[in-house]
Amino acid sequence: MAKTLSSESVARGETDNSLAPGDYTPNFEWMKEHIGDVLVQGIAETLLLRPEDPIEYLGQWLAQHARNLELEKKLLNERTVIQAEVDEKKRVIEEKKRQALVKLEREQRRKHAHQRAQDEVKAKAEAEQRAKELDLIRAERTENKPPPLFGIPETIVEVPSTSNV
Repeated sequence: MAKTLSSESVARGETDNSLAPGDYTPNFEWMKEHIGDVLVQGIAETLLLRPEDPIEYLGQWLAQHARNLELEKKLLNERTVIQAEVDEKKRVIEEKKRQALVKLEREQRRKHAHQRAQDEVKAKAEAEQRAKELDLIRAERTENKPPPLFGIPETIVEVPSTSNV
């Protein structure tokens, strides 16, 4: 396994002695994975612009690229925080809507129950009124009728005629 070299070690010309001469595959793969695309972009821009000091330009380009990556990370973090805040506010709004609907439904059920109770009281009062009216009608009929003869209802009794024809 290749050892990690510090930037000071590299500047002094030290190398990783664990590699056989000419065996740069692990280092190449690491560079390709971590900095290959960035270096290609920087070198391509340097070739395109052909500045007087290409090394200085490439160094500045890489430094700016690193700052841009940090800004992108910071923006992504801020965006994530903002999105979390927005999601929380949406959740709170939805919860308030749900609570308002529950309250509205409860109020509607209470109003319906109150209306049913009023309707029942009204129906009972109407039924009692009809019963009183029927009692009055029965009482009037009873007062206006002659008493039945000998305890026999009037409809059954036939009065004999007294004439002899």
